[in-house]
Formats: sequence, structure tokens, C-alpha cells
Amino acid sequence: FPVTIIRRIANDILRPIDIQPMYQWANDNIYLPPGGQFIPSGWFDITNSIYLREPMLALQDDIVRKVILYKSSQMGATLLSHIYIAWLLTRLNTGWIQLSNSIDEVAIDMAKHKLYPLLKNCKALKDILPTDEREWTDTKVEPLKLYVNASNSTDFLGKTIQYAICDEVWQWRTGALQEALLRLNIAAEHKKDKALIISRPNRIGDDIDRLFSQGTQEYLHVLCDNCNQYFIPAWHEQLDDGGQHGIIFDIGEGDKDENGHYNIPKIQKTVRYVCKHCKHIYKYSADLINRWNTNGKYIITNPNADNTIRSFSFNSLLRHNWADLVREYLQGKEKSEGSEIDKNRHNDIITFYSDRLCRPSDDEIIQSSMAQSVRKKIS
Repeated sequence: FPVTIIRRIANDILRPIDIQPMYQWANDNIYLPPGGQFIPSGWFDITNSIYLREPMLALQDDIVRKVILYKSSQMGATLLSHIYIAWLLTRLNTGWIQLSNSIDEVAIDMAKHKLYPLLKNCKALKDILPTDEREWTDTKVEPLKLYVNASNSTDFLGKTIQYAICDEVWQWRTGALQEALLRLNIAAEHKKDKALIISRPNRIGDDIDRLFSQGTQEYLHVLCDNCNQYFIPAWHEQLDDGGQHGIIFDIGEGDKDENGHYNIPKIQKTVRYVCKHCKHIYKYSADLINRWNTNGKYIITNPNADNTIRSFSFNSLLRHNWADLVREYLQGKEKSEGSEIDKNRHNDIITFYSDRLCRPSDDEIIQSSMAQSVRKKIS
């Protein structure tokens, strides 16, 4: 027998039963190599991204067959998928894991520069990983039963997959997600197949939007320090009394020049967050974001959903500096102001709402929100 298989069998026999939550297992076993864009290198620490804790628990739940992360970009979800693969490899005896991305080049680059280094630095995998570098190919680590490929239909033919991880699904062609999920081991007596689907929104009614809607639709809510009520962090929304809540900033006279450019540094100084319940005003700070993450909770908005499908949603306000988001928004607004949004071409504002605010593109909503985005200073 190959040495890797012998080591795996020995590890399965000698390994004690581990019932600890995956995020605690990751704290003990996952070392993040330098070069991470948002999460510091070193041993994984769930406190850097507490909003991932509940999705991790859902992945461990034997009842749950699909976990959907419908989220803003650059929020650590891909890292979660790699931790999940490492965690599975310490437990998997049969069946294959398939990690899929939009195109081969993206999938291969992700595997070589992020997934494989993480696996090789995982303490719990040191006696399982192949030692022969030739077994770590661009698309497969056969001793680990791990495929890495694109979302092309031919990549799913002839493969029975027990665990499917589908990343950046918004870039996949229509129908590719269903093809990936069909490859799962669906034998009713086993009930061990599972899919992790990760994507930022794209269009209302597309494959990922429909799948999210089929699930529990759990939105992350944060707790107001002042009124002790929960709310979903929002960019800016209209209240029934005519006021606004969410991210608010002021554009005064002279804050926009004749060429349509905003005085962004000046406007950034006015950025604040207004609670929808009590209108308490927050200024951005690392301490506030830490409190929001620590005290936040997911609230199910689709209680009648199939209990085998859990879907989660969270946005960039829980991680990124609000002033930076305002700069990005205003720069996109400069490019699109004065012209109608063309649904058939790339638009910076649509991208901003999808990437940062976790909103599928809807021209009416976006244009309405753009009109409400600022409050003029009263002189």
C-alpha cells in the first residue's frame, strides 16, 4: 500500500474522538502563512472573524446538507473553505472532496498559493499529507482524495463527490452550480454528502440568489449599545418618519467641484452610523467593530426553510473601515453620475453594492439608495 494510505489508516485508528467545534480545532491546528490580506498571519483566531463561527458549526451539523455563504467580498469565507477542507481531511475515510472555482486558472492559483500552504502548515495533518511533491498536482492530490477544478461541466462528469466546495459562484455560468451539486453522493442511507457554496450576490433570481432563498436566510444582526435592540448593518436606508439610518455622511456646498469630483477627505470626516431603532450615532472604531462582532447574532428570516439548507448573509460594514467604503462609493458615484445605469455593462456602483453591501443588483433599489445617500448640511 502507498505510504500515505498506511499513515491515514494508522491515524484513523489512533486518533481520539474529537467533538470540539471546528473553530476551536482551527485555533489549535491552523497556522496561516504570511501574506493574508485581511486576517493576520499566525495561528487562526476566530475572534478576527466571529461571524464565521455559526457557519462553521453548521458545517459540522450532520443534519445540514448545504451551507450557503451569501456575503460581501474579502470577508474570510474562502479561508473558511480551506479550513473546512483541512478539518475534513483529518476525518475523511472514503469519498472525494471537490473545490471548484470559476475557471481553471483561478482554481489552480488559489490551490497553489493559499490552500496547499495552509494544508502543509496544519498541525493535525502532518502525519497524513503526501511527502512526495509530485503528488501535489495543479488539479488533484490523489492520496488525499482532493480535486481542484473549474466550474466547467466536463469537470464534474464521472466523479462521485462526497463534499463539494463551490467558491465565487457569481462568476459561474448559469446551471453550473446545479451540475456541481449533482455530483454529490446522494445515497439516502449515507447522508454524509455536504456542499459549501460561497458567493457574493450578482443578480436577483440567479442560481446563487435562488439557493440562498431556499435556505434559512440568516442575516447577521448587531446589538445597539444604546437601546439594546438588534439590527442588520446597513449602508443607508429611509425610515418611515423620513429620517435615515445606517451609514450617513454629509456633502456640503463646495464639496464637489465643477468636474464632478468630490472632496473625499473632507466628506470622510463626517461618516457615522445611525441606529434604526433609537437613532444613536456611532463613529467607526476597532473597539466598536469588535463589540458588534462579539455581540452579534444570526437571525433566521425564513423559518419554514428545509432544515438541511442553512444560508447566511453578512456584509463589509462588520470588517472594513467605513471611511474607506465611503471613498470607494463616491469614486464609483463620480463615474456613474449623470448617466443611467446600463444593466448590460459593468458599473462601479452596482459592483460596490454587490461586493461591499451584499446586495444583488437591482437598478431601482440602487438608484433610490444613491439618491438617499447623503444629507445636505443645513447652513
